[in-house]
Amino acid sequence: GTLPTELAFASQLTTLSVARASFSGSLPPAWRALGALTALDLSENRLTSGLEPGSALWTLTRLRALVLSGNEALPGPLPTEVSRLSRLRSLDLAQCALGGQLPTEV
Repeated sequence: GTLPTELAFASQLTTLSVARASFSGSLPPAWRALGALTALDLSENRLTSGLEPGSALWTLTRLRALVLSGNEALPGPLPTEVSRLSRLRSLDLAQCALGGQLPTEV
């Protein structure tokens, strides 16, 4: 299935792990409301997008840890928008289909 849009109603949520939940597709645009998130684990799903410019992911500016590993269909390259996550201390992109170079902003 797809990631639930309804999670956006939990706007004070600080940690979210939906690892190994067989989700596919992309991050719902409504997830922009999850601005309090400091840790997000989406590992071992079947995400096929979500890193593109304009993605809800780049609005989660309080993130300190982001785990996307094991999303083997997740394409790249990593866009310059990753620099918006200035508090990010841990980024796991292992076993993703990312290509290209890291942005100089990283």
